[in-house]
Amino acid sequence: MIDIVELSISAKKNRQAAPDTQYVYYPVSVVPVKYWAVEKEELSIVAKTMLQLCQLKPLSRAQLMEKLNIPPQWSYVIEQELNNLLMKGIVHERNGMMYETIDQPEPLQHVYKSGYMFFDEVRCKFFEYVHEGELMTSYDIEPPFMLERNTMFSKEFYDSSTCDEQMKLAVANFNEHKAKYFEEGVTVEEAAIKTADVTHISIEKRPFTFVKKGCYMPIQLQAGDVFYSVEGIPYQKPEVISPFIKQPSVVLQTVIEAQPKGKEAIEWLIAESESVFSQQFEEAETLLERIEERLQGVKICDAVFEYLQLSEQAVMNAEAGERSLVASRPAIINNFNLTIEATMKPLVASIQPFDVPEQWKKEHKKRQLPNYIEKLFYELRTDLPSSLKSNMKTIANKMVEYGALERVHIYGNRDYMAALLLHDRVHRKYWFNELKEAPHYLQKLERIVSLRNDHGGHHNDYLLQLSDEAFYKLLHELHDDVYAIIRFLEGNR
Repeated sequence: MIDIVELSISAKKNRQAAPDTQYVYYPVSVVPVKYWAVEKEELSIVAKTMLQLCQLKPLSRAQLMEKLNIPPQWSYVIEQELNNLLMKGIVHERNGMMYETIDQPEPLQHVYKSGYMFFDEVRCKFFEYVHEGELMTSYDIEPPFMLERNTMFSKEFYDSSTCDEQMKLAVANFNEHKAKYFEEGVTVEEAAIKTADVTHISIEKRPFTFVKKGCYMPIQLQAGDVFYSVEGIPYQKPEVISPFIKQPSVVLQTVIEAQPKGKEAIEWLIAESESVFSQQFEEAETLLERIEERLQGVKICDAVFEYLQLSEQAVMNAEAGERSLVASRPAIINNFNLTIEATMKPLVASIQPFDVPEQWKKEHKKRQLPNYIEKLFYELRTDLPSSLKSNMKTIANKMVEYGALERVHIYGNRDYMAALLLHDRVHRKYWFNELKEAPHYLQKLERIVSLRNDHGGHHNDYLLQLSDEAFYKLLHELHDDVYAIIRFLEGNR
């Protein structure tokens, strides 16, 4: 008998896998904690309305009261709300006029919460995740695919400063992931970071007797789509679904594939779903030819090629008059964003190490680094999306604080493009000069990222309510933009 922990309230005993699904059981220990969690701060309806009004044009207090139809005796309401917004830096006051701060993300706050942290007994570290909901525990017969643990969670380790530092670092990164999601809609699993400030992180641990030791967490494996190599050879790529972010996890897949039981589970899954290879090759040949034609000789990695196959298939289905499920539209939009991400990730890796220029350090010391970055890209001032410019300033500041780009959390397409442009501007000015002549590539990228963040990362009525004709038009436009961006990033226009 083993102790199985699940994060969903729908956890059931005697879990049965569907033919295209299998589970491996991951060894963990579960630690109950109290900690400061980053959350979105809820603004009042009055504050939200004022922000919308100030976004249109600067307004004074008197003008806001007039537009909101607030009587003079209630002026203190406006005063309190404005002071709150000013204190949070959401609006600025100049010459008695109010206006919304450019590119200000949604206000965040830290809330003291209870939750559970999970110690990874394979990699001997804490997962960068804190579970805030109910934790389900069930006793089951020994399942077939249990991963081997490399350590047991001991009281000596639990009471050590090393454990405290690991927990603080995991919570710090988890909060940063959440903040990124709140600000840009980017869902992230673990991201390597060598340096992080954890002095402000406070975690309250319960006594060791409250720790659930020697547990197993079910990790879902699911049969992925059938893809084709450049040579036209079909293959299937199973996915490992993270129980934390409910999306495919490269980190967990690497761990599972490295263990005999994990590899066996994946092989079983592939064998059970072999029937998918019986589809006709004629359609695949057409799909591959279309991709090759649109790439115009640009070489791409396997990951990009896989994403393009999904996009191309969606476009082919639309051209054939096939009515797609409206519920699949967010996934299609998200795939365009992932295609660009898969293109830029290797490019960002190739520019590392990217050490901090001395001038950046000097400007940072004077608290002028954001202004300096603004001047570096002055020639693109009318074409550079403000969101991308904001990310460049943030990354530059963090590079100075942490010492190099490789020590900074880089995730999401705006971050990737920001890092590439910063490096390019400092070292070679190739893309910078290209963008001065063809800035529309920046608008294409911003459109894809914004659509994904606003409508493609979650349930959203906008995509569901589009007519088939309007959605197919959008599909073709984004499809063309993706190929254009890929050709640009690979040095072709």
